[in-house]
Amino acid sequence: MLDNTRRGFAIEMILTISLTSALILMEIATQKNMKFFDIVISAVILFLLSFYIFHILRLSIVYRSHVWLYMLNLPGIAMVIATGESLFNNPSWANIILFLVFAGLYCSLLLIIKFHKKFKVYRVKIPPERYAILRSIMSKKQRITLIFPNRYIKYLETGNIKYLEVKKNA
Repeated sequence: MLDNTRRGFAIEMILTISLTSALILMEIATQKNMKFFDIVISAVILFLLSFYIFHILRLSIVYRSHVWLYMLNLPGIAMVIATGESLFNNPSWANIILFLVFAGLYCSLLLIIKFHKKFKVYRVKIPPERYAILRSIMSKKQRITLIFPNRYIKYLETGNIKYLEVKKNA
């Protein structure tokens, strides 16, 4: 689903835009007197946060490593604390629901990490040096979009340099 193809990148963008839209609608519903500028700033911040979350999830899937998922702890804790503070300052049903949604998402993230570690979904132990070599070969566009050939994944799994070489017909 979220593999290293254009389709995977498109799904990542669709999920990012959907989550951002849902969060913006929830924010507009909870705060009645929002100005247009506040909505735009909130949309940009929420889009970047959503992109970060889905990109990290996709990194863990593409590179077949659960280590990337640990990078989601900080934004997860921050979202739970922010919604908890909002709930404490202004107890309402909307804030309770928002807090429960973010707390549930963070708890499910912890369960996913535990699942990956316990059942060894990614059984291949890839040395960090291979990631560094691969990142030095990939272009900036490939690193951001994670659209690259499958031979790079084979290099990560086997360590064979022949998968990094480009065949030239000239």
